[in-house]
Formats: sequence, C-alpha cells, structure tokens
Amino acid sequence: MDEPPDIRRPNRHESLAGFMRSIRAMTVRKLASSGTEHIGKGEWQQALDMFNEAAILCEEIEDPLQRSNMLSLASLSLYALSRLDEAKETIQEAISLKRTAGVKEGVATDLLGLGEVLIKKGEVQEAEKAFSESYCIFQELGLIDGMDSAQRGLDKVKKLTSSAE
Repeated sequence: MDEPPDIRRPNRHESLAGFMRSIRAMTVRKLASSGTEHIGKGEWQQALDMFNEAAILCEEIEDPLQRSNMLSLASLSLYALSRLDEAKETIQEAISLKRTAGVKEGVATDLLGLGEVLIKKGEVQEAEKAFSESYCIFQELGLIDGMDSAQRGLDKVKKLTSSAE
C-alpha cells in the first residue's frame, strides 16, 4: 500500500521564520518610506538613519537588491551631509550589489550618483569614467532620459577640466 502525500503544514519553526521575514520586509518598506519623507523635509541625518537601519534588515532577510536600493538612498543622504568618503563607499557597494543582480538600469543610475560624489570630491577623471559608463549602459538599454543625465554629467566634467587648464 502506498503512503499518502504529506499535506501537513510546515512545522512551527518554519512558519515562524517565514512570518518574521515578512515582518522584517514590511519594516524595510516602512523605514524606506520614512527616510524618503525625511529627505523631502531636508532632514538628511534622520533619513540616513532610516536607510541604514533598512539596509541592515535587508541583509538579515537576504535581499541584496533591496539592500542596494537602501544603500543608494543612504549615499544620497551622506552626499547632502557632505560626508563624501562615506557617500562614495556606500554608492560603490550599491553598484556592486546591482551588478551582481544584473540590474543594469540601477547600475547606470547609481553611476550617475557616483559621478556627482566624485566631482564634489575633486576626483574629476574618475567622475568622467562613471558618467561614461552610465551613458553606455543607458544607451544599451535605449533609455534616452538616462543618456541625457549622463551627458549632463560629462558636460560638467568637460567644463571643470577646461576651466582648470
């Protein structure tokens, strides 16, 4: 006689783990929303705190793409706070996570942010590389608005380098 299929619910431990992951994911969304509200009010430190907390939760629930999004927003906050070394490091980590996930548009968008950070740090040649790569990715994807943004970054670099000569 054949055994009937096991149709029991997952054990309590598995159910609880799934429930806790869902709670953390909802908390990430709430933190991201609160952080965005703080940005709208120019409250950059509060926004940074929210995005950093959300990034930690994303790591706990093993969601690298959402973590990369939180890092991108944290980098924006760091830029606004003139914490440029941290902004650079944070956006580079976001770019790396998005590259691994294969999210080309996200990589290109974050490269625009990296370019702006690098310009503000005075690393104009590195900024040009970031804007150029961003332009190429947007071009490959056929995203004209992104190409325009990258071109504006390249124009800014050109203006800075020509005025330095």
